[in-house]
Amino acid sequence: MRSTRLKTSVTVLVIFSISILAGCILNPKEKDDPPDNNNPWPSLTTPEGVVQTLERCYADRNAEKYREILLDPDYLFYLQDVDVPQGDEEFWNLEEDYESVRRMFLAAIGSPEHQDPLLDRLELTIAGGTWTDVDSIGDQPCADCQYTERIYDITAVIGETTYLGNDIIALYVQPVEDKGTTVFKIRRAYDLPK
Repeated sequence: MRSTRLKTSVTVLVIFSISILAGCILNPKEKDDPPDNNNPWPSLTTPEGVVQTLERCYADRNAEKYREILLDPDYLFYLQDVDVPQGDEEFWNLEEDYESVRRMFLAAIGSPEHQDPLLDRLELTIAGGTWTDVDSIGDQPCADCQYTERIYDITAVIGETTYLGNDIIALYVQPVEDKGTTVFKIRRAYDLPK
């Protein structure tokens, strides 16, 4: 998000140049709850499972699971125009998005890299929504692909400052074979203004 301000079903909020966040308003004095490692991950055999897994990745700070739900190498995350520095690309590829989210999650668990600030709080919620069948993504054919737009909320707290993101994430998911099972992965994500 990015995990908290995604373009495709989770809106994008750029924070301290490491990532875009999506979430909800939280009390900055509260501490994050530890991940529930006994709770199984949502199934990726449905598009809705992808959205649930995306939220869970943020809750558990699990960058590797986040990477698993992105379609390699076709995944792209499109930023809102206001979040694109002049002269930069309007999108991130899988590696750029993953690295941004990985660093954000590290900052949220108290292990920031380089000059990244410590995140005291990070939370992402994505509203419910419906899925629409699509036969292409951009100008590329896509059999059995689906699309959704949803409001997302992301909250990031750094010290006494709270950053809030509340926009629309648009997600395109594509079915792929994974170890003999058809699962859905995110092929395109768009952070859209409300």
